[in-house]
Amino acid sequence: YIDIYTIDDYFYVTQDGEFRVDTQHESILKYCNYKNTSGTYKCNDYIEMTSCSVIYLLKTLKEKCKLEDDKLAEYVILWLSYKLNRHSPCSATNLNDFYTNHIEKNEYYNKKIKDDDTTTYKDIIDKKKDLMDIKEISKFSSLFSILSYLYYLFHGECLDCEKNWELATNFAEIFEDLIKDPNNIKGSLYTQILSTLSDDYNNLINKYGNKCSISQSISQLTPQNKPVESSLQTSEGTSSSSSILNTSIPGLSIFAIPKKIKDDDTTTYKDIIDKKKDLMDIKEISKFSSLFSILSYLYYLFHGECLDCEKNWELATNFAEIFEDLIKDPNNIKGSLYTQILSTLSDDYNNLINKY
Repeated sequence: YIDIYTIDDYFYVTQDGEFRVDTQHESILKYCNYKNTSGTYKCNDYIEMTSCSVIYLLKTLKEKCKLEDDKLAEYVILWLSYKLNRHSPCSATNLNDFYTNHIEKNEYYNKKIKDDDTTTYKDIIDKKKDLMDIKEISKFSSLFSILSYLYYLFHGECLDCEKNWELATNFAEIFEDLIKDPNNIKGSLYTQILSTLSDDYNNLINKYGNKCSISQSISQLTPQNKPVESSLQTSEGTSSSSSILNTSIPGLSIFAIPKKIKDDDTTTYKDIIDKKKDLMDIKEISKFSSLFSILSYLYYLFHGECLDCEKNWELATNFAEIFEDLIKDPNNIKGSLYTQILSTLSDDYNNLINKY
């Protein structure tokens, strides 16, 4: 994961839309099929760099980390999905189409890994190529990004425990949402990837969590034996955050909520909440937890005495990735309560970025 995170900075697109390649890491360029007449390699855009980064990552992880082929293929496919999602014009790209058009015929991709063996990197990916058919694969981008960054941070010279704790919390929150997804079915490709990310997170926390007193656990992965029909859900079986809130509010109303906000006014805090109490009935409200958490932390960081631009940029990127998933949700319907909350979080994020 450290190597995966490191390669992320090799090339990127700035907020102004400018494509940049870090000249310190030009070794990645030799895996491009774009060799000019002078004998040097030059990748001219994000697509080309993403293509050769897949070859570079395969070779690096195979030689340096000695990964098993199945795991190597999973990581590289997750990387490809994540990297394409990072750049808006590429976010809707079909992985199989990208693979066919930009990777499959790369000469380095089809070379033998060892001279005395017939195996190529293409053979390794082809064993897991069906992962590219998961239409929900972009849902894992945030987990993959956070996990890579956490591995990088725990192996750094200076530990920032506050940052590590925040990222671990974000990972756990996103994971909780993903295990509730109806695609989490025993034996499915969706569950295979979720299991890999879950195991890697637990291994990291078990090994390094005590350095920062992090014990942020995640729920055990218990996939359904078959898809659960929404019509079978009962009020007794859906212990969502909305039901918890509805249970809690009456208790609160006994105390502070009925009090007037101002002595010369009739408005109470209960009146304010009651105007939006229907939001508590949104069964998907827990999906917004990660966005709300990241946004709160970003506001806190931007108002601090010492700016950590790298941290802020990483959190802003996580916010954007999660937001992209949420706007694709079928509940995002004009005039719906779901869309109202999404709009509020979007406006607050844009106001923050525009100001700071």
